[in-house]
Amino acid sequence: MDKYESLPELMSEMLKKQDRTNEILEEFMSVSVKQWDQQAKLTSVFLIN
Repeated sequence: MDKYESLPELMSEMLKKQDRTNEILEEFMSVSVKQWDQQAKLTSVFLIN
């Protein structure tokens, strides 16, 4: 079997994994931003009181 016969398949798998990694990073960033917002609100409540 020629090693280049599987190159398109390999590239396809790499792109799928990259897409999934991007999805995970987007989810992580979304949660991080929400946590930061919540922390900022909590901090402002304590600073006002």
